[in-house]
Amino acid sequence: MNGNAVYNLSDPLLLNVLNELESEADTIFNAIPFDLRISQILLEAESGVASPFIFDTEHHQVELPSKTDVFTSWWSEHVESRHDYEPVKVSNILSNQASMLYTPDDLEMYSVVHGNKENEFLPWDSTKHGEVTLVIKTSSESFDSHALLDIMNADSHPFSDIVVMLTGKAHSPATQAHQDDIKSANVGTPVITQLRLPDKTRLDICEADVSTQWFMIVGDKYSIAEDMELLVTPDGSNRPLQGGVDSNSEHCLDYKVCRDTMARAHLVYPELDLYFLSSDVLYNTEMRDSFCNYLTSPKYEKDSQLTPFRHGVDASDTVISTQYFAFLYKRNTVHSTYVIKDQAKLGIGRKFNKRTAVTAFENNVEDAYSNDDSVAIPMVSRKYSLL
Repeated sequence: MNGNAVYNLSDPLLLNVLNELESEADTIFNAIPFDLRISQILLEAESGVASPFIFDTEHHQVELPSKTDVFTSWWSEHVESRHDYEPVKVSNILSNQASMLYTPDDLEMYSVVHGNKENEFLPWDSTKHGEVTLVIKTSSESFDSHALLDIMNADSHPFSDIVVMLTGKAHSPATQAHQDDIKSANVGTPVITQLRLPDKTRLDICEADVSTQWFMIVGDKYSIAEDMELLVTPDGSNRPLQGGVDSNSEHCLDYKVCRDTMARAHLVYPELDLYFLSSDVLYNTEMRDSFCNYLTSPKYEKDSQLTPFRHGVDASDTVISTQYFAFLYKRNTVHSTYVIKDQAKLGIGRKFNKRTAVTAFENNVEDAYSNDDSVAIPMVSRKYSLL
């Protein structure tokens, strides 16, 4: 139960609960939101197990009086004695979308919706919002058509083109055969290949040959998530939703890889307080071009030399993706291009899943040099609300 409910004020059990709320007005229980407190009372009444105080009691020495006997007596009197009585009923008329993302399709079956209009988005439509390319950068010459099929193993996806950035030697028969094999993969989407430049692997994002308005880039250790979706604003501005993680939260501060990433991003924009995992970023190609020009500018070269460069972290994709947004914030163009939301609080789902453990390889172009990024940021699908 929550505030998104219809209450029967003639129900005897609810009247007992309301009297209890009034009696708790001058007690520590009043710190608990009323809808959560109602849920606690009913759960305690049914289970006979006291509900914990939801705030920190260790440092404030809060001692809660036991009310379990009272609550269970209500349950016995009003519920167990009446076999045809249900104190709480789930209704398909009501829907609580207050703390999650939703699309108009999610609301069709409901008459009353508790929600935040700022969290309403539309599914991506390439004819209206622009085509999206998927760039896959390979870590070895063993990548083939079967590996590509594994990555694209999803019922649906928003990509109109696939670019495979291959590791190999230019003009070699083996590389040509390799390219022909990958292009033969029956993935239902046009595939082109290009060779990765060994002296510029840190700038894979910049070297990717993309002709569409938008693109995403991942390593070959990923596969498209089954529930992957790109969302866009319904206001006609065609700004995609982009999730970021609060860099001042435990999801970042507890992980060295995130702290190091933010240190590099602050070279571009010191006020940045969001961390962007590269495999979840939808890049704007025009903005990418401007950003890459900046990365090769004397100004950035000078700034970056002020902080010691460490091969493992500083060459990672997530440093580049977070710096990309730092650059947009610096230019004051981020909010005209994207809608930025808290990835953890709203349950913005991952776009890709890791198929195998990620390890560092030549020039460390894989995400964040380790698996820390996968444990640092807990995610849930938007289809499930967050408590």
